[in-house]
Amino acid sequence: MKLSPKIRFIGIVISAVIFSIVVLIVDVREGPFIRLPVLFSLPVIVISWYGGLIAGEAMAIGLPLIRLVFEANIPKPWIEEDTVINTVILIFTLSLISFLVYYVNSQKKRIKVLQGFLPICSFCKKIRTKDEKWEQMESYITKHSEAEFSHGLCPECAEKHYGKFLKERRNEKAQTP
Repeated sequence: MKLSPKIRFIGIVISAVIFSIVVLIVDVREGPFIRLPVLFSLPVIVISWYGGLIAGEAMAIGLPLIRLVFEANIPKPWIEEDTVINTVILIFTLSLISFLVYYVNSQKKRIKVLQGFLPICSFCKKIRTKDEKWEQMESYITKHSEAEFSHGLCPECAEKHYGKFLKERRNEKAQTP
């Protein structure tokens, strides 16, 4: 049984949030000397990939801030400003990770690659489809990728097919002052 994309997305988000909570709890319980902020990148990556940039950035900002609130009551051998500076650096780093993951995912969606062998007629360049029909190469590629075609005429074909007409046009332009 295949899950619908919406249910799958909700499951992924819930899993990422649960993982974040576990990391926060372990991070706070272990005290100030064993810190696990690198593990915050995992839920940020997952949420950015499946939930988009806004959800990823919310997670990238929210996790360090929640951690800062929890750490407020824990005695530390360093000053509070160091903790705030580390939190700002962590927010910046996680936000950058979130943006990069979102950007890579959006670029991945834009790329659609044709793979395998394409049975093509050596004369008319039509492509044979799975149902044994022959289709113009341009329409086949447009249907199976995100490429679009714009037709033009190369100089060699212009000369080959319209050479006589082109010579007449050049002569007319040369004679007109």
